[in-house]
Amino acid sequence: MSKVINDAHHIKARPFIVALLFFLIQIGVFILVYHFFREKLSYFGFLQSLFGVMCIIYIINRPISSSYHIAWLVVIAALPLFGALLYLFLHIMPGVDRLNARLESQVETTKRYISSLENTLLVKKADEKFNGLALYLYERCQHPATSGNKLTYYPSGEEAIDALKLALRQARKFIFMEYFIVAEGEVWQEIYAILKAKAKEGVEVRFMYDGSCFNLPKGFQRNILKEGIACRVFSPISPFISTYQNNRDHRKITVIDGKVGFTGGFNLADEYVNKKLRFGYWKDAGLKIVGVGVDNLTASFLQMWHMVNDTIETDMSPYFQHLPLELPDQDNPTWAIGYADAPGDGESLGENIYLHLLYHAKKYVHIMTPYLILDDIIIKGLTQASKKGVEVAIILPHIPDKKIPFYIARSYYDRLLEAGIKIYEYTPGFLHAKVWVVDGEFATVGTVNLDFRSLYLNFENGILCYDKSLCETIEKDFQETFSASQVITQWFYRKRPLYQRLSGRIARVFGALM
Repeated sequence: MSKVINDAHHIKARPFIVALLFFLIQIGVFILVYHFFREKLSYFGFLQSLFGVMCIIYIINRPISSSYHIAWLVVIAALPLFGALLYLFLHIMPGVDRLNARLESQVETTKRYISSLENTLLVKKADEKFNGLALYLYERCQHPATSGNKLTYYPSGEEAIDALKLALRQARKFIFMEYFIVAEGEVWQEIYAILKAKAKEGVEVRFMYDGSCFNLPKGFQRNILKEGIACRVFSPISPFISTYQNNRDHRKITVIDGKVGFTGGFNLADEYVNKKLRFGYWKDAGLKIVGVGVDNLTASFLQMWHMVNDTIETDMSPYFQHLPLELPDQDNPTWAIGYADAPGDGESLGENIYLHLLYHAKKYVHIMTPYLILDDIIIKGLTQASKKGVEVAIILPHIPDKKIPFYIARSYYDRLLEAGIKIYEYTPGFLHAKVWVVDGEFATVGTVNLDFRSLYLNFENGILCYDKSLCETIEKDFQETFSASQVITQWFYRKRPLYQRLSGRIARVFGALM
C-alpha cells in the first residue's frame, strides 16, 4: 500500500465550555460597542444600514438560487448588522476558500487514476440524451462514464447493510468508509467488529465521518485509532472556530478492495435497519456497484480523506483497478457514473443531474425524497415536465423526522398538484431514500435530497445509471411504495390545520437556510 504523508491522528479536545466562552466574549464585545455608540446612535444606525445594504448588493450578485438570496435578504433586513456578519462568517471566511482549494487540488491528483474521456465518448452510441450529461460530468467534474458494471439495488436499509457487512467480511486489501452519521448501536457494533478483525488481518482500513455526530461517546475516534483503523472527522462542530462548518459531509461511500462499492441513503445507525423505531418504519435504499465504476467512488473518498487533514499521498495507484476499456453491449448497453458534489466548486452537480433528467424525460419521472425545499429552478423543471405530458410522481414521508421541513414540503403541494404532479406520502413511516427513475432507462441512487442543503451546501454523492434491467428493479420498488402510500389531493392539502399551513409558508422563506 502506498505511503500516506503527514497523516496525523491527533484528536483535539474542544469542549463545549470553550465554545461558550467564545460566545460570551462576543456578546460582551457587542455590548461594549453599543455602549460606546449609544450617544451617537444616529451615526451607528447609518453605518449599520450602509453595511447591510452593501452586503445585500453582494448577495444579489452571487450566482446562487434566488430563494437563497431571499432568505438572507429577509434576515439582513430584520437584523442588518447581525445578519450581514453571520452571512460573511458562513460564506466568505478564508477557511471556506482553503477548503475548496484543497479539494480542487485533490481532484487534480486523482483524475489521472480513473477512466479516460474515450469511455465517456462511447456513451453517444448508447443514447444521445445520456451523452450530453455524461460529457458534462466528465469535462466539468472529472466523473467518467463506465460500462460493464454489475449494479444491485436494495429497496431497504436492512438489505443494503446486510449486503455491506457481507462484502466487508470478504475484504482482502483495503476498506474505505465515509458516512454522514455513525451512532452507537447494533449496526455500528457489528460493522466495527468487522473493521477491527480486518485491521488485525492486515487489511488497510480508513474510516471517516461527519463532525456533526453529537451523540458519540467520549473518545470514539481515539478508540478507533487504537484498533489500527485510520480515522478522520470532517469539520467537528465547534462554534466560532471552524469557518466552514455550515458545509457538512453528507456522503455515504464504502469501497472494498477497489472492486466493490456501496452508496445510498443509509447511514451506520440502528434506525436505518429498523432496530430502533423513531418515526414508524424507516424506508431507505442502497446501491452496490461491482466493476470499473467503483474507481469513481474511490477517487471521491480519497479526495475528501486528504482534504480533511490537508495531506498528500505519493501513489494512489494500488487503490484503482486500471482495467482495460470495456465496450458496452450494443443490444443492451449499460453505463454507470459515480459522481460527487461539493459546495464552492461552481457546479450545483446534484441539481444539474436532476434537471437534466426532468428536461429529457419522455414518459415518467418517479422520485423518492425525504425533504422538499425547492427553488424556482427545480419547481420549473418539475412542473414543465408534467405539463408536457410526463408523469411526475413524488413520494415523501407521512411521518416526518423534523416538523418544520415537513410543513415546508407540504407548502409546495398546491402548486405541484395544479401542474398535474402526483404526490404520495409513505404512510408506514419515514421515507429516507433518495432515488430517481426515468422512462425505465435512467436512474440515480445516492445522498442528494431535494432541499437547499443537499443541492448547495453539503458534500454529496450518488451513482447515475443507464441500465434498463436495474431501472426495472427500481421501478418495482416504486410501485410497491406507491401502494403503501397515501395519494395527496387538493382536498387533503386544503383541510390541513391552519397552523400547519401558516408555519409552512412562513418557514418556507427561510427554507434555504435549513
